[in-house]
Amino acid sequence: MLDIHASWTPIKSLLYETLNEKILPNLSNTKYQPEREDIFNVFKMPVSDIKVIILGQDPYPTEGNAMGYAFAVPADKKIPASLRVIKEEIVKEFAIPCLANHEHPEWRTLKDWRDSGVFLLNTALTIEAGKIGSHLGYWKNCIGSVIKYISKTHPCIWMLWGKKAQSFKGNICNALAFDIEVNSIETIEKMPINNKTNYILEAPHPTARGNTKRFKGCNHFLYADAILRKLKKREITWIR
Repeated sequence: MLDIHASWTPIKSLLYETLNEKILPNLSNTKYQPEREDIFNVFKMPVSDIKVIILGQDPYPTEGNAMGYAFAVPADKKIPASLRVIKEEIVKEFAIPCLANHEHPEWRTLKDWRDSGVFLLNTALTIEAGKIGSHLGYWKNCIGSVIKYISKTHPCIWMLWGKKAQSFKGNICNALAFDIEVNSIETIEKMPINNKTNYILEAPHPTARGNTKRFKGCNHFLYADAILRKLKKREITWIR
């Protein structure tokens, strides 16, 4: 039995149903990512611990890279292009020049993020090795239900990166979307913020073709920390 925290009990049957009825029967001898025991890793986090949700697309298609957490890779793996762009954005937002070309190897596992309350969810929890987007359709309804469940029971900050992630925006209840073109730390600090609202930040996927410049400068990490401060919650450990 795959390990899922008890707080996910209302949607646990849907997760297993999707895996057992839609994914596993279609795999047979097909290689897929991540390993079966890692598919539901993200659901080890209690719902009540979530502060920020980063919604990616699907797991890394390269064998051995996917861990069951969006954008994370094992410490001994080369940092993927998407995570490199994310790191560069964090370094720029927080003005950390000493880390511009270096980070602790453990950072790429994003454990510090998870320990700080960042829920790293993909819009598909599995992928056929080497075939981007191959399982998106299988997981669509399930992930939509997961998003509704979180937004209703534990409102938080949502980072929707890329069109696939943004297509789930309608599943987020009681939401307020920020316009990254006009917002700033100052405007967020002046806005009324409460624990009953889901706050949405949108940007292109970090490695979307032709859109990396638009992801760069999105200031999502600074904005998320500003909202958390307003909520009187501890900020995220984005980088060591």
